[in-house]
Amino acid sequence: MNFYKLLKKQIKSNPITIIIFILIFYISTLGLSVLVSTVSGFTENTNEYYSMFDDYTTNGTIAYGDGRYDHKNFLKTISKIPEDTKIRTSYEIFKINGLNDRKVVTTDYFKSDFNFTYPILEGRFYTKDESIKGEKVVLLGKSIYLKYNKSIGDKINIDNEEFKIIGVVGYKDKKCTFDETVFMPLKSITKTTIKSYESIPYRDIYLSGKDSFKDEEVFKLGKELGETNPHVSIANISKVYKEKSGAIDSVLVYSGEIFIVSICILFALLNMVLINYFWIKDRRFEIGVRKAFGIKDRQICTLLVCEFLSVVLVSSILAIISQGVLSEIFKNIGNYSLELSIRNIIIIVLVNVLVSFLVSIIPITKAIKVSPIEIVRGE
Repeated sequence: MNFYKLLKKQIKSNPITIIIFILIFYISTLGLSVLVSTVSGFTENTNEYYSMFDDYTTNGTIAYGDGRYDHKNFLKTISKIPEDTKIRTSYEIFKINGLNDRKVVTTDYFKSDFNFTYPILEGRFYTKDESIKGEKVVLLGKSIYLKYNKSIGDKINIDNEEFKIIGVVGYKDKKCTFDETVFMPLKSITKTTIKSYESIPYRDIYLSGKDSFKDEEVFKLGKELGETNPHVSIANISKVYKEKSGAIDSVLVYSGEIFIVSICILFALLNMVLINYFWIKDRRFEIGVRKAFGIKDRQICTLLVCEFLSVVLVSSILAIISQGVLSEIFKNIGNYSLELSIRNIIIIVLVNVLVSFLVSIIPITKAIKVSPIEIVRGE
């Protein structure tokens, strides 16, 4: 089937209708493709983040009802965790080497040796002694390490405190979700960072064990924190499932965008069906003549599907080209990724075929009912 000839014929006979078709589906397809790129990128980064946890990890949220985070109390409480347990949480630092360079810092506290699964590009992770004593040691994400042109063993100023660089996290030949992250022992966090977190509503924590880990440890931690501050409680306790957590988080984070894109596609679909309803009425004579010359219903149905597919195909190609151009111009817009992948094309092709069939249902139904005899009579 020559899609180019079909499209050319349709534009010639119904230019306004075809332009509306292409415009409506172009917008919907571009939105879908950008959403696919964004959700896919977020899922991959999140899965990479969760892959660095142990097999037995439980997540919980410490809620501060009075909005008062007591760091000393927090450190005192976590120091009571079992020997085979480690705790992880995160903060934000604000200055590196005196520059306003805001970064996420991941912190760990543990009292026995663990096999860490971070991708160490160079150097090493901090030891249990450095964790317990709160030594001023730090690992830098690859991008930060390269930006400040440092070497292992050098000193780096973080929020006006000196840290010794002991390692680099990342991969040699590809990006990593930790390229812009700083790692340090939880007890080593800077005074400036602590002060900025004195008033917070909640804090996410992760507790890991070497063997099957129980939720009771998180409950116990929350209870002990609550003994010194009655406004502290623990909530949202859940097991971290590394294989599923990324996809689940992506759906939750981008649920609004998914809803909007779904509505846009549905709106486009309904508009195309409505336009086709009137379009097919104008083509009754053509269909009747074709039937009079022996063209079967099956062949007419195939022709109609291919006609709609050719229009949808043009819209999709334009959307993919647009996203490719935008990705080169902007790279990333906020949290939205414009990077194209084979996944985008596969999903768009599947949506093309599905939409073409759905849009064709009413025209096909009406085309089958067309009688050559009625057309000859002028009915």
